[in-house]
Amino acid sequence: MTRTRALRTLENALRRLGFHRIAGVDEVGRGCLAGPVMAAAVVLHPARHIPGLSDSKQIGPLERERLYAEIVHRADAWAVGVAEADEID
Repeated sequence: MTRTRALRTLENALRRLGFHRIAGVDEVGRGCLAGPVMAAAVVLHPARHIPGLSDSKQIGPLERERLYAEIVHRADAWAVGVAEADEID
């Protein structure tokens, strides 16, 4: 599997406008027909790179677990939310 390097174009443009805390957001789930949808937001310090961080769909389960621990430890802020099927409907 080939990893795509993040360009961070939008993040860099926002920093030039004066924003210093920028959250990355992702979701997982197949929608209300197949169960809950989960979403997470993380604010990482731009000068503290986390090696191996990439799209979760491009990382194996063991690497995801390692990165989870690293992200939670080093993040400026993070949150996870879930919406159940009946809530989405």
